[in-house]
Amino acid sequence: MASIFSTNKPKRFEHVSHFTKNERKQWLEARVRKVKREMGELPDEELKAEEIIRGTFIQGTKHLKRRKEKEDAEGGQGNRYIKLAVAIVVMIIIFVYLIKSI
Repeated sequence: MASIFSTNKPKRFEHVSHFTKNERKQWLEARVRKVKREMGELPDEELKAEEIIRGTFIQGTKHLKRRKEKEDAEGGQGNRYIKLAVAIVVMIIIFVYLIKSI
């Protein structure tokens, strides 16, 4: 009789990707290799194809190169969020003013 009132919990689904290891670990290893290469501890010959190709499309197009330079100069994505927040506050103020004037 007790089994009617108690139900079993479903099994948890855990997907383990077989094609990639830990993405954070791969990023960290690539960063360490890059820094060691810049410091002169590793020869430049050890470049992987992925590291050579990464960023070449951006460097090959004018508009993407300008956007990347502009984001680097402005400090990244933070400036965009500040503009969005200011725009929302201004819209709320206008909306409240319109509601009170009716």
